[in-house]
Amino acid sequence: MSKIALSPDGGGTGTFTLASPNSNTSRTLTLPDAAGELLTSTGDGSSLSFPTGLSSSGQVISSTGDVNLKTTTELSDVAATITAAQMKAGVFTITPTVARIQTTDTAVNIIAGLTGSVTGSNYKFTIVNLAAFDVTITGGTGVTIVGNGVVKDGSATWMVVQSGASTVDIYRVEGSAAAPSYSAAVNFNGYLSVTVNSSTNVASVVRNAVGDYTVTFTTAMPNTNYLWFVLVPDRPGASAGFGSGVNNLRSTKAVGSIRFKTGYTGNSANTDGVDISVLIISL
Repeated sequence: MSKIALSPDGGGTGTFTLASPNSNTSRTLTLPDAAGELLTSTGDGSSLSFPTGLSSSGQVISSTGDVNLKTTTELSDVAATITAAQMKAGVFTITPTVARIQTTDTAVNIIAGLTGSVTGSNYKFTIVNLAAFDVTITGGTGVTIVGNGVVKDGSATWMVVQSGASTVDIYRVEGSAAAPSYSAAVNFNGYLSVTVNSSTNVASVVRNAVGDYTVTFTTAMPNTNYLWFVLVPDRPGASAGFGSGVNNLRSTKAVGSIRFKTGYTGNSANTDGVDISVLIISL
C-alpha cells in the first residue's frame, strides 16, 4: 500500500491549510504518478504561474483561445532559410526589393524543436510582406507546403503540423490572396539595364541585348499555350505616349520563361523600352 506523507519545511514559519469547499458531495483527488509541482491560481485561473521546468516558449492553449507568447522577427531582404526556432517565434516581417524565396528548416529540426511532440502537434506562424514583390515559402527536407506558398503585399498564416516521425506538413490557413500559379505580370524599366517596379510570379527579368528581354517565372506555366501581352508605351528619346511594342512579334515561349524583343513601327532595329508591362495568362 502506498503512503501519503506531508513534509513540513523546518526553515519556514507559515501555516499551510488544506480547506474543503462547502459541498455535500464526496470527492476524490488522485495524485499523478510523477514528481513535480502543482500550478497555483487566484481561484479563477487568471494568474496561473509556470513552475520550474515547465516551458512557456511555445504556444499555450486556453479555454478562450490561443495565448501566443510570441515575438516578431524582421527577415533580411535575401533568399534564406527560416530556422525552427524562428518559426516558433511566430510573426515575421519582410520588405523585399525583388521576388524572394524563404525555405523552412528541415522536418527533423522542426520536430526536435517541439519537445515531447507527437503526430498532430502543431503551431502557427505568420509572414507579413510589406512590399509588392512575391515572397514564396518552400519546404525544407521532409516538409510539404500545402496550399499557395506565395504572399505579396499582405500577410499569410501557416499551420505547422507534425505528420509523422520525421515529416512535417505546413498548411496555409489564412491570408490575403496571392497570384495564381497560372499567371504572371511585371512592370519594368528596360533602358540600358533592368529595374523591376512591381511583379507577381516573376523570378527575374534579364536584358539580353538592346530591346531583347527574358522574363522568368517563379512558378512555371502548365504548358506553352498561355496568352501573353507586352505593352511598351515609351522609348528613350520619344515623347510620352509614343506607340511602340513587340518588334515583329519575335518571341520564344517556354513553360518557365518568355523571351521577346521590343521596337517600334518603321524601325526594324530593336529598341529598349522605358516602361514595359508584361502580362501572362494560362487558361
